[in-house]
Amino acid sequence: MATRALIGRLTGWSGPYPVGEGVYHHWDGYPTGLGALLFNLFRGEYKGNLEEMLKEIVDKHLGGWSDLAAGDCYCHPDEETADGFGDLQWASHLGCEWAYLFAVQDGRPMMVVARLLTELDNRGEMISREWWEAIATVPLDGEEPDWKAIETAGYERYATVHGGIVAVEASENRVGSSGEESESEKPSTARNQVAHRGRGGRGQPGQRGKANRGTARYRS
Repeated sequence: MATRALIGRLTGWSGPYPVGEGVYHHWDGYPTGLGALLFNLFRGEYKGNLEEMLKEIVDKHLGGWSDLAAGDCYCHPDEETADGFGDLQWASHLGCEWAYLFAVQDGRPMMVVARLLTELDNRGEMISREWWEAIATVPLDGEEPDWKAIETAGYERYATVHGGIVAVEASENRVGSSGEESESEKPSTARNQVAHRGRGGRGQPGQRGKANRGTARYRS
């Protein structure tokens, strides 16, 4: 599903709101997709080396990604471009719904999972305000979180502030009998916590492909 997202670095906070910059990602940007992939790439392919991971995924791919899992970027083999890099405000203009912002806090590598929230005017017709809000902060050196709980918390938070009803589909029901992902989501009770186990588009997306979680094939 073309759920757009940003992958990058956390550069600070504006009060309780995250500030960051990074590269655009087109496909499967929800936490149960891209969030889980990034977590497992850090733990697997990059062996806990956060700076090396960000150098490869962000710094060397400033054109952004169609599908990180399939190794499909917008900058190779063509000439290197930086038109896929920007801050969170830029990301919201591209229609990104989620952001994955990395930093080292108190000596620990962390990933802030943020959701773009929008508030409607009194008539419920126009967006009067939008902002990015942290839904979860995931320690990358700890247990893998319940991505479904994080994802659902983000959609439920969106529904609350947007003043509408958002249908949230369970991850396990995301792929229908046709093999294509649906656009709906099904609500649950998770909210703003990490439960552990134990938005125009841009360009034409690249060829979608599948790779094992924790593994990505890069074009360079």
